[in-house]
Amino acid sequence: MKPETFNLRQKRGRDAEWETIKPFIEDLSPGLFLDVGCGTGYATAEARRLGFRVVGVDPESKSGVRDESVNSVKKFLLPAVAEQLPFADNTFDVVYSSHAIEHFSQIETGVAELARVLKTGGRAVLMIPTGTMAAIRMPSLWLFYTHRSIARFLLRNRTLNGFSEIFLGPPHGSEARYAVQEINVFGEKRWRELIGHYFEIETELRPCLYPWPDYPQVFPLMRLKHFSTSIVLICAKRS
Repeated sequence: MKPETFNLRQKRGRDAEWETIKPFIEDLSPGLFLDVGCGTGYATAEARRLGFRVVGVDPESKSGVRDESVNSVKKFLLPAVAEQLPFADNTFDVVYSSHAIEHFSQIETGVAELARVLKTGGRAVLMIPTGTMAAIRMPSLWLFYTHRSIARFLLRNRTLNGFSEIFLGPPHGSEARYAVQEINVFGEKRWRELIGHYFEIETELRPCLYPWPDYPQVFPLMRLKHFSTSIVLICAKRS
């Protein structure tokens, strides 16, 4: 796939998600905005457009949407992991994390850190993939990725795990061994309970349903009431 094709597909989904959450943070501008798992800096750049003072953290800052806007925030991106955020308690007016929590090496530790650095009276916006996203990914893996899994098994990974991956798919996040397991691992109830240990959840949003950007698009982006690729939890700091 051409990089520009992937970028266009990914940006379409990220734009829709950002437009959904923007009304929930605009009133906190020009406060301090932290983007955890910022990737190339898409949300960091969008928050700066809203007047926020911004900081983005990511171990690598390589993945994500690439366009001219992200070039303007490179100087605000720091190499750091969520499990050890290099900031004092109660620092940020907005703590934002999009499609990153599922990749934390220690998810509960990382979420606790997000809560630690959020100001009392601030707002956390936590966007996480759903089991629906994992379910729609599976047909794409079977249709468009199986040949790669077979080649990898034959050439590099002749193990039981490598053989199983042909049918069950490689995982997206850090907690599952196979992609099919993430239908349950990414369940909304599970995310609600985990985040609720550290935050007061005020609002839940389901921005849209969109196909996995790595593969041919089998359906268009849709805004549905009950089904979404991500769930967004708008949270306050626990007192």
